[in-house]
Amino acid sequence: MNKNLNKILKTSIVTLSVLTIINCIGIIGSSNALFEKSVDSKNSLSIKVASPLYAKPGIATDAITNLSKLDTTNLVYDETVDNNLRYIGANPNNYVLFNNELWRIIGVMNNIDDGTGKKETRIKLLRNESAYTGSAFDTNNVNDYSQSSLKTTLNETYYNELSLEAKSMIDNVVWNLGSTTIKGTATQFYNSERGKDVYSKHATIWIGKIGLIYPSDYRFATSGTTKFTRKACININANDNNWNISNEGQCAKNNYIVNGLWQWTLTPLNNNNDSKTITIIVYDGTITGVYSYDTNIYRTSRPTLYLKPEVRITSGYGTKDRPYQIDL
Repeated sequence: MNKNLNKILKTSIVTLSVLTIINCIGIIGSSNALFEKSVDSKNSLSIKVASPLYAKPGIATDAITNLSKLDTTNLVYDETVDNNLRYIGANPNNYVLFNNELWRIIGVMNNIDDGTGKKETRIKLLRNESAYTGSAFDTNNVNDYSQSSLKTTLNETYYNELSLEAKSMIDNVVWNLGSTTIKGTATQFYNSERGKDVYSKHATIWIGKIGLIYPSDYRFATSGTTKFTRKACININANDNNWNISNEGQCAKNNYIVNGLWQWTLTPLNNNNDSKTITIIVYDGTITGVYSYDTNIYRTSRPTLYLKPEVRITSGYGTKDRPYQIDL
């Protein structure tokens, strides 16, 4: 028997039992390890209980908020008028299992209207993978989500395929449909999305269950780079080369929302009273506008939704292999 292991055995049967158990279940070495092991200069092995940074079971909004007091690397407040709490970085531990699919927690969002004027704090989710590829935002080339064919697809076809448990965790909320340019900062995007500047007779809000992300959701998700701080990145124009993953600035590289594809957003492009163009996140991390009826194979839609305020985290660590488990 290994001398060091024998020493551990003589010192504490409990320690050996813990070592055996955690080696068997493979916790050691994971990004959210429950235990830590180390070898000192004398080649002696020691094990101690670690302090993993994950949300403890409880009401999901409270659990993530409490986690933010410890994890200031992956969770930050956006300093908008609503001061939402957001996950940031290339791959934060914000995975959650919803509808037996992997989703990402965008953050804890404040002042979310349920359509009756009642405002609450809710968890906002983004599907980890696209639900549809090569689909138009609107087959009639209209950049108003409330009228769009994609809205119908997500809230009828996709929604009807959700499990009963998943359906019970979501309900109607107000989605903002204000237009934006492609040159704003993250906060400017956020404010424009909630504005009233739209093409004549187009809706400024839509009330429903499943939408898409806002450009500001994407912009706020960066953690910055070695060249630029996060604050500098979110204050750089969205079409700046430093938001291109191939550029040395790489504000987009450290951003979990980038997936190498073009992603539809909710937000119309404000371009000389344009009724057709919608903003889209480009595969390289920049933001541009394309016609709503574009069905290029690389156009993708990632469903986005808000959980009911009473949804709870029951277990999990937020990692891809151990996502948070939730229920009502």
